[in-house]
Amino acid sequence: MHLVLQRAEDLRRAAALASWLGRPTVDEVVVLLPWLGTGERGRSAETVRRLFNDCGCTAGIAAFTGAVSAFLVYRLAIAPGVFPWPLFGVTVLLGVAAGVCGKLLGLAWSRRRLRGLLLRPSEAGPDA
Repeated sequence: MHLVLQRAEDLRRAAALASWLGRPTVDEVVVLLPWLGTGERGRSAETVRRLFNDCGCTAGIAAFTGAVSAFLVYRLAIAPGVFPWPLFGVTVLLGVAAGVCGKLLGLAWSRRRLRGLLLRPSEAGPDA
């Protein structure tokens, strides 16, 4: 998808596309807003493209890694002894659940940032 942001109405339309799970993939963003400088247009275009294409995987990986690492640190450093393999399986399942929750939180956070970025300038722009 090619996204051109030229007027306040374009920003509002793009913000309406910023959903949690149904966000379209954006290949290219062109920002031509007259109230932004050239450098700011380029930075805004890259940020909008990155936030539209964010899948939340970074937050999901961090949550999974944190959950499994917490278990391993607890079992190996704080409560050493016989390693409970069945409990490790449960921990991996909890880690997957933490990863899914992290992914959803990452999607929610990127959606919030994207909508904030798109709607804030439309309020300040000359044709808002």
